Amino acid sequence: MEHNRMLEGTESHSVLGMVSDGLPARINLDLPYNILLPGRDEWERNRTDLLRADSCWYTDGSKTPESAGAGVYSRRPRVEIADSLSHYATIFQAEIHAIELCGRELENRGLNRRSIKIFSDSQAALKALGSYRCISKAAWNCQQTLSGVGRTNTLTLVWIPGHVGLEVFLRKDQIKSESSN
Repeated sequence: MEHNRMLEGTESHSVLGMVSDGLPARINLDLPYNILLPGRDEWERNRTDLLRADSCWYTDGSKTPESAGAGVYSRRPRVEIADSLSHYATIFQAEIHAIELCGRELENRGLNRRSIKIFSDSQAALKALGSYRCISKAAWNCQQTLSGVGRTNTLTLVWIPGHVGLEVFLRKDQIKSESSN
């Protein structure tokens, strides 16, 4: 009977009630978008070409011990979105969520036949979104959103190394302060 008491109170613990991000492996062979992972040296040599598109969007996820957040920024059209997530969210989930927020914004704008680039500093998120095998609900949902945009546009997700000197990249401090509210 002593063993039963070890479990007392665990059913009310918030972590045990969390929804899992895990997903039985799903295969998606139709990814109508491209993933680019240029190295830092390629950024130095080809910055102008990498930034060339009808519309450039920048995404970022962040995590602190207290909270997590996701943000999207575009200069033209002028868009700034910040969204807070559960403090249990991982940085991977925050990065994926930021890209999905961007995809939803692009869908809502009904863009057609445009060259669109979404920039992220998360290689892990971009590699997951470029994989035909998906085991994350967040990544699967994001793939579905991006596929909708990619079917009517030329959509490219591009890795951007941190600290490459682009003033338009998201201000992490703003995301963190807005996500903790």
